[in-house]
This record gives sequence, structure tokens and C-alpha cells, in this order.
Amino acid sequence: MKIEAINLPEYQGENFSVTKSQGKVTMYFGDNYIDNEDYYAEYMLGKCECPLSELFEGVGTESILICGLGMGLVPRLADILYNKVDVIDYDQELIDYISSNNILPSDVNVICADAYTYTPAQKYDIILLDLWWDANDISDEQKAMLKSNYNNYLKDDGKIVLPVTFNSL
Repeated sequence: MKIEAINLPEYQGENFSVTKSQGKVTMYFGDNYIDNEDYYAEYMLGKCECPLSELFEGVGTESILICGLGMGLVPRLADILYNKVDVIDYDQELIDYISSNNILPSDVNVICADAYTYTPAQKYDIILLDLWWDANDISDEQKAMLKSNYNNYLKDDGKIVLPVTFNSL
């Protein structure tokens, strides 16, 4: 679900930047980037003909916890698909940019927290770990730590989904 370019002003901060060129908006995090494109959120939430879609089969749509805010594309689409959307990100600068430009619907709850130490206040159908750019960036130790941290906060049919690895924990 693409964000209107007018709502994404150019920005140069300490942790990220936003550029506009020929009608295209891109958010950079160092050498990595996110393009403001429709397919991104659909892919990350399994709403495509792709390997990720199987990970969401048989799972409820009441609630989702998204770890990693990015440009806000995934939470925007999740707000349509789920009744309750919580997002955590450790980058207050990013949260402030997203909030001050009204990129997310008002009922999406954004929390400044570290995904490795955050303790949810409820159970979720899906916990989406959108924290890495590449499958090689995540270690087995990190997976085990996150599974241990979040496993007790899943509903009975819930899943922890790692889109970058095409797997659930």
C-alpha cells in the first residue's frame, strides 16, 4: 500500500534519509533502502503469490505485532488486514518522522522499544520480525533469543514470521 509522495517529505537525519527523484520516494538506512512501492507490504504480509503466503495460512487476523517500522508500508496494510496493529522500533527519530507526517492510521500503535528486550502486553496472531535486510544478517542465536522472547505471546494458532528467511519460528 503505497504512501502518497506528498506525505513523505525529503529528510536527512542521523539514522536515515528520505529522497525524492522523478516521482519516486526512497528511504535510506545507510546502504540499505526501501522504495515506496505497493508490492513491498503485500509481499511482507504474504498477500501475494509467493513463498511467504504459506506462512500466514490458518492464522487469525485479530492482531499483529510488527517488529521494525521502516517507511510504514507494512503497518499501513496490516491496519486493513488486522483488527489490532502494534509496531515496535528502537529508532525514535524514525518514529517521530512517521508520526509527524501522519503516515500511519491513528489506530496503529507505535512503541519505541528494542525487539530483543520488548515484553508484549498481550498475545498476537502474528509477530512479524522485519528487522533484517538479508537472510545472512540473522544468526541462529538471534532467532533463538527472539523465539524465547515472543513464544509465550502467541495465540494458539499464532506464528512468529521472519519474512527475510521465508520461515516461521
